[in-house]
Amino acid sequence: MQTWAALSALASLRYFGLLEKPEDGKLAVSKDVENYQYAPDPKIKSELLLKWLRAPAIFADLLDRYPEGLPSDASLRFDLMNRGFSPAAGDSTVSVFSQVR
Repeated sequence: MQTWAALSALASLRYFGLLEKPEDGKLAVSKDVENYQYAPDPKIKSELLLKWLRAPAIFADLLDRYPEGLPSDASLRFDLMNRGFSPAAGDSTVSVFSQVR
C-alpha cells in the first residue's frame, strides 16, 4: 500500500511538471521548480504556479470557464456532473482542485 501511494505521488508530481525523467530509472526535479525557488519577482512565481495548476486539462478548463473567480465547491461539482463526471469523480476532482487553487 505504501509503495502504491509513493508511486501515485510521484506520478502526480510528473503530471504537474514538477518532476522530469531525464533517463530511464531516474527522476529529477524540473528546472521550473528551481526557477520558482529563486525567482526574484513574485510575478514569475505566480506564472509558474498557474502553469502547474493548469496542467490537468480539466483544471485549465475550469479556470478558463470562471475567469472572474471560481464558484463554490457545490457549483463546481454540479458543473462537472453536467459534463459527464460521476458524482464520485466530481467530488474527487473538486477535492484535489480545492487543495491546489
